Amino acid sequence: MKTLGGYVFIGAGLFASLAFLHAAQLSFRAQPIQAIGEVPAAPPDSIVQVVAEATGLQPVAPRGFA
Repeated sequence: MKTLGGYVFIGAGLFASLAFLHAAQLSFRAQPIQAIGEVPAAPPDSIVQVVAEATGLQPVAPRGFA
């Protein structure tokens, strides 16, 4: 019975260490490094924007909630 508890303990430790490793990898990919004074690139156009421009629709300024 002691060996079963040991296996559970080792398995839980392995699971926790892999979870922390995965979280660390995600935090490094969150934000790209940007030089001081560098202008960020514009995001790519969405398919909706491309189709709207192709059909000649003009952008409209957003209105606040009333």
